[in-house]
Amino acid sequence: MTKPFQLEADTSAFATGAILSQKDNRGKSHAIGFHSKTFTEAERNYNIHDRELLAVVRGLDNWRHLLASSPQPIIILTDHKNLQYYHNPQRINRCVACYLPKLADYNFQLVHQLGTTNKADTLSRRPDFYKGPNNNDNITILPQTLFIDATTASSLDDHVCTHQLKRPELLATWALTHNLTKNNKLYWRGDQLVVMEDNNLRRGVISLYHDLITAGHPGISKTLWSISRDYWWPGMKNTITNYVKGCATCQSRKNNPTNPKPPLFPITTDPHAYPFETIALDFITKLPKSQGYDTILTIMDHDCSKASIFIPCHETITAEQMALLYTTYVLPHYGLPKLVISDRGTQFTAEITRELLKTVGIKQNISTSYHPQTDGQSERTNQWLEQYI
Repeated sequence: MTKPFQLEADTSAFATGAILSQKDNRGKSHAIGFHSKTFTEAERNYNIHDRELLAVVRGLDNWRHLLASSPQPIIILTDHKNLQYYHNPQRINRCVACYLPKLADYNFQLVHQLGTTNKADTLSRRPDFYKGPNNNDNITILPQTLFIDATTASSLDDHVCTHQLKRPELLATWALTHNLTKNNKLYWRGDQLVVMEDNNLRRGVISLYHDLITAGHPGISKTLWSISRDYWWPGMKNTITNYVKGCATCQSRKNNPTNPKPPLFPITTDPHAYPFETIALDFITKLPKSQGYDTILTIMDHDCSKASIFIPCHETITAEQMALLYTTYVLPHYGLPKLVISDRGTQFTAEITRELLKTVGIKQNISTSYHPQTDGQSERTNQWLEQYI
């Protein structure tokens, strides 16, 4: 403890390294300890001078039991060209502010040492350390598309005004039949600016209110309502309708709720049936794992109460395992059913299932391929449960 300590500290993009040593009577340095530690995700985003300072603080903290009480000044060897950032008054962040009381506990002096000659450099670049993703380079925070809305609307108004000035005769004719007014050489229909007969111009107006990110590809009615607040032209409803119907994005991503539904042929219910005398079976698969399960077996009372029983299981369940689940959770309470309705899942169409149901006198009603309306009640229950989950 009578001899001064020497601390070599260095940092890389993902870790810090430090070596504590002392010189013997011959002036030769002997290492006392080695220390290295990776950065957290937040620390990897620090500036270089903050990382260099953190390497010094970590080295001092690691050997605090030796260095805090050292009577001799601690010689810290570091690439302090980066630390000279703090040589002048700076507006520091809260992380650096936390280092100040820690540094005040030590008597140290900083000595510059090139990073290539600093032995702690190797400890800060250990190959077994996680380097983290290099995902902060060439990141565009505000893309150009976020700045075009107001500019596009302004330039579009200029184009509309320019086209009006080119066709004064046509506008004079429209003014008689469509009750247009003229103000400062421009024709208006109420508060709506009149758009001339130009397909590119009108498509540009519709695109502004339909295709932009801020518009969100609304339907025909909403697009017409939005445009009608600012612009007008004869037959605009038909133009907007044809544009929206031909939008590739809308066609590929939107559901058409007006499609005609196929006719339903419901299974006749027995008004005198007991609970779970007629049941509908189905599976909900591909669910996120929960307590080891990824599938739910739904058992629905088809005729009496419409109640459902949900049993967790695995997607690889077999016909025997399904029968065991029914025997465990349903049979003790409601007995054997008289009719089983299901789709064409392998568990329901298996030979063992057919023979078992035939042996105990249970009728089986299996849906036709691609006709889920046969067990529509079960499918509707599954849809409700999936929405709930």
